[in-house]
Amino acid sequence: MAQIKLAICQIPLLLEKNTRKIYNLEAHVEKVEACLNFAENKEIDYIIFPEYSFDPVMTDVYLSKSNNMTIIGGSYISEDNYNVTVIAKSGEIYSYNKINLSPYENSIIQGNKLNSGDDYNLYLQGSQDVKFGVLTCYDYYELSRNVAEQELPDGSLIDIIFSPTCNNNPGLFHDEANATHHRRDNYYSIICNVSSLKKIDGSSGSIVSHDYYGGSSIFGLYESVIKEQLVELELSDTNYINMILNLKEGNKILVTSLEVPYYMHRRRSREYTENPSSIELFEINENNTFDQQY
Repeated sequence: MAQIKLAICQIPLLLEKNTRKIYNLEAHVEKVEACLNFAENKEIDYIIFPEYSFDPVMTDVYLSKSNNMTIIGGSYISEDNYNVTVIAKSGEIYSYNKINLSPYENSIIQGNKLNSGDDYNLYLQGSQDVKFGVLTCYDYYELSRNVAEQELPDGSLIDIIFSPTCNNNPGLFHDEANATHHRRDNYYSIICNVSSLKKIDGSSGSIVSHDYYGGSSIFGLYESVIKEQLVELELSDTNYINMILNLKEGNKILVTSLEVPYYMHRRRSREYTENPSSIELFEINENNTFDQQY
């Protein structure tokens, strides 16, 4: 049984209303780089950012950091109108096109509705032989059960599903994750949402809307005493039996250590481990410094 160290970056986004391109790109890149440097100092194995938090100008930064950690880098709208999720691992870039689009994505973005990707086939092997997939936002809602139960070529099952989201209803995804983990409990779902979303009028620079989301979360096996402590700290929720951690609001980085894989060839395991074995929670300040809260 291996142990991985994970960082979830629940950060704010400013997006141009009709294109969903990052509006304040220079400031955004500085924030992402600060998070990556922070994670590198923490010797993180996997780091995840929200949907729409990537821009192609960030590719070199991701590549330079990806020899030390796997980066689930969020997504962007490509020139051919796909929602493309980017993963940087071991000096290489991997990507997939989102398949199940949200109602907003089916409306006007860049003058046309987005294109849907093809069948899902992105299964990667990360540090310590951990097998993982990435399902962007609504793809998690539609495909997570199939991906969790899909037997891989070596006969094993996936260990982690990462899900970058920009989602105004995190409870919907919590419901789906909780139900999916009833069917197979010996893997993790790692969901990373934005802390807030400002939509900007690109011509005037004025704020069209400002919404708060949060709800980044981890689902999987845990030790019951640790869950009780997390509930007391308002870092988990008794309404979801399979939830380990939940970031309700705010600009945060959650750092935690998890044991994986449990039992690669089994769909269920009733042996609850001492999970998570460590937890640190940091506030991300406006000047891209980090204050520890827990």
